[in-house]
Amino acid sequence: MNALVNQNAFTLPASALATVPHFSRSEKTYSHVNTSNLIPVFTEAGFELESYSERKVRLDHKRGFQTHIIRMRQSGGNAINGAFPQVIIKNSHDGTSGLVFLAGLRVMACLNGIVAASTQFAKVSLHHRGANLEARSIEAAASVMNNAIFAAERIEQWESITLSHVDRLQFAAEALKIRYQEAASPIEPFQILYPFRQSQASHSLWDTFNTVQESIMRGGMIGRNAEGKRRTLRAIRGAEKDISFNSDLYKLAEKFAEAA
Repeated sequence: MNALVNQNAFTLPASALATVPHFSRSEKTYSHVNTSNLIPVFTEAGFELESYSERKVRLDHKRGFQTHIIRMRQSGGNAINGAFPQVIIKNSHDGTSGLVFLAGLRVMACLNGIVAASTQFAKVSLHHRGANLEARSIEAAASVMNNAIFAAERIEQWESITLSHVDRLQFAAEALKIRYQEAASPIEPFQILYPFRQSQASHSLWDTFNTVQESIMRGGMIGRNAEGKRRTLRAIRGAEKDISFNSDLYKLAEKFAEAA
């Protein structure tokens, strides 16, 4: 199964074009949705295809059915508070993932996609079962598009919140906990608070969020582990790790906004 090109000359992964599920799925219990059939729902609403990724597979029979992620960005017009609303679609046809829609933002200054996954912008997850799954997917897609636009409008509030030095260090420390989970971080919180550009130099919640996000996404800072050995903060590469980290980081920023 080869990747094809859609009407906008954008190459989609083979897994997003699968017209049938993997043979391990039962027709009686599994409802199939061709991911590419959902694209027109977004393009008709003013979104354009931006990027995609597929999970790597070792077994040949899984190829073309694996988990894939597609990002779509609102096209044309002006950015909302410096960001373009974005929608992320995650799906698979081999049982490894349900159909998931997330609201996101694309900040043009740093090109880091922010995934809005708070209680207000909660992701919509649909299992591959039940009748009218494609119709329900279209309804979910419309909801997430509205959430993405609302998330962009939320930026102005975060820009108005100024964090103290202590608060910024706490934000950075909690972001590193998200990155490393139970493991100890090899770098110190202050190392990820240096802005990459003058436009991020303020101590607002929005600029702190962006600086920390970009630092962790890029990686490269050098520190030492508990044994004193040099270690480097590794960049986040995988699309699924990208989404998971950014979702949790967004929730962290919302917690700080609520406490302000």
